Amino acid sequence: MRFTIVAFLTAFLALAMTGCPEEPTPCASPSDCTGDQVCRNNQCTDPDEVPPEEDAATDSSSGDASDDANAPDGSSELNGDGESCAADAECASGNCECEDFNCDTRVCAASDCICGYGTSGACENPMTGADDPEDCDGACGEEVGSCDAS
Repeated sequence: MRFTIVAFLTAFLALAMTGCPEEPTPCASPSDCTGDQVCRNNQCTDPDEVPPEEDAATDSSSGDASDDANAPDGSSELNGDGESCAADAECASGNCECEDFNCDTRVCAASDCICGYGTSGACENPMTGADDPEDCDGACGEEVGSCDAS
């Protein structure tokens, strides 16, 4: 009996010294996390950790995570500046901008560029008469920022 009590106390002390697992820090955006942690499913996690919710949400037929697995703010699943995109919603910045006049190539950019294009989404050249997807309803004007070709 004495050995059982000693073993129990030893196990109890070992558990007490290691402590309980740390609860994840809640987050609403990447700025709520510290160090190199990312905000996924409203919890700060290490970038290489995949939360169980995302593992369970992986579509076995395609291997892609379903849209339901994305964080509410989308930050962990969105493209960064300079990465290819097809729509503003794919970019963390919310700005998918043209790299060429015809807007055949688009990348995420730090700032919105209305009726302009340039390398890495830089707003250097006007798109006079062209369409600027998601930024201009109708043809672009003669200057960058002009959405009216009158």
